[in-house]
Amino acid sequence: LAEIFKKWNVPYHSYADDTQIYIPFTPGVDEDDVLERITNCLQEVRLWMAQNYLKLNDNKTDFIIFSSQHNKKKVCTSNITIGESHVTPAATVTNIGATLDSSLSMEQEVKAKCKSAWGNLYCLSKIKKYLSTEQLTTAVIAYVISKLDQNNSLLYRLPATLIDKLQRIQNAAARMICGARKYDHASPLLFKLHWLPVSYRIKFKVLLMTFKALHGEGPSYITNLLVPYQPERSLRSGDHNLLVEPRVHSTYGDRAFSAAAPRLWNGLPIYVRDSATTAAFKSNLKTLLFREAFSQFL
Repeated sequence: LAEIFKKWNVPYHSYADDTQIYIPFTPGVDEDDVLERITNCLQEVRLWMAQNYLKLNDNKTDFIIFSSQHNKKKVCTSNITIGESHVTPAATVTNIGATLDSSLSMEQEVKAKCKSAWGNLYCLSKIKKYLSTEQLTTAVIAYVISKLDQNNSLLYRLPATLIDKLQRIQNAAARMICGARKYDHASPLLFKLHWLPVSYRIKFKVLLMTFKALHGEGPSYITNLLVPYQPERSLRSGDHNLLVEPRVHSTYGDRAFSAAAPRLWNGLPIYVRDSATTAAFKSNLKTLLFREAFSQFL
């Protein structure tokens, strides 16, 4: 499959039970050429699979066009031909557990997270009297907080209205563990549990991915998005382990990992960036973010 994708110059990601292809285009400029290239590529994939006793489920293939609301009006593609099926663009798709909508607003992803986390929290509330505080904390982290952390790097710099929906779940979980009332202030409880608020957990995930990518522990397609800063002449900042911050001119670009990671990374103190191991980096980073989030209690 990889050889076929390379032949047609189509970028791809392959997983254990899924394969994704994607290609950028400009509406009204190269849209027809890109559509033809993808169609021909898929046709060759179907032929290869048939020759190797495999079957491509044409009508189960998801197809989506990501674009801003402004550019969406210029797109002419109404469907893509896969074998005998004409697949129309979907409003949302599931990508490695994350729900992506065509405008990348991440509203559907937040909605899905909230539905799952609230449901699990409700179930735990029915059995909490049979659990010790330690057992309840472990269960909440496993079944509720894990939902907030899953794919949360995709939520960087989302509107506060969406992040607040997730924060309310974490607040409710903290109140349940600590036996607090519904309207008690949650910040002291989060401080007591040593939990970072949702917005800081998102930063933590982005920075952890950055550290791993720079130290050979991340996938190559993540590492390739990061460019070490190398000044043209000798400067003191040259050995500060900084990254090049690309110029962006849109909200989408500002939220992209290639822009967000260098910005957050360069804002860290040198001692955090220069951590010797992943464990040391996680410890230093959490301490830094914890002090920033709960400075009023320290």
